[in-house]
Amino acid sequence: MVQNDFFNNEEDLVLDLTKKQNNYFDSQGAELLAKSFFSYYKCEVFSAPESNLVDFLIKHNDKYIGIQVKSSSYRKKENVYKFETRRKNISYRTNGSKVLSGWKNYPYKDVQIFVFVANDIRKIYLEINDESKKTLRLKREDFLKFEENEEYFIKQIMSSLDLNGL
Repeated sequence: MVQNDFFNNEEDLVLDLTKKQNNYFDSQGAELLAKSFFSYYKCEVFSAPESNLVDFLIKHNDKYIGIQVKSSSYRKKENVYKFETRRKNISYRTNGSKVLSGWKNYPYKDVQIFVFVANDIRKIYLEINDESKKTLRLKREDFLKFEENEEYFIKQIMSSLDLNGL
């Protein structure tokens, strides 16, 4: 979209936020939101190489923590956001093409924290990976409660990771 700059009598490019974005941009935005959250709490953030296990790593108390970000749109009929805490298993054909098959849990040794992002309200919710859940359903109130008490929750999560020997 092009917009005229009244003061400089020039045309500027402007983001068109009226178009519905595809899931790729939702997931990219969710990941950036999660990275900024951890940066705010003075964690070093490291982008992972192309991986289907970890979206990024943070360094906290000289320990590296694997982060997996999941984003969801609001489901009005169910009044929830649904998040899949498993991933599709990737295998390769003899010709080298990828095949997605079956579901696998993210191993705790690789992913210690899930960051769930509500796309429409751009809020996050953190949870430790316990490898047992498959689908998580969160309400808007869960995101708002997390935001109101985020310092408490982040301390609980980090101390829990310390207790688990990470």
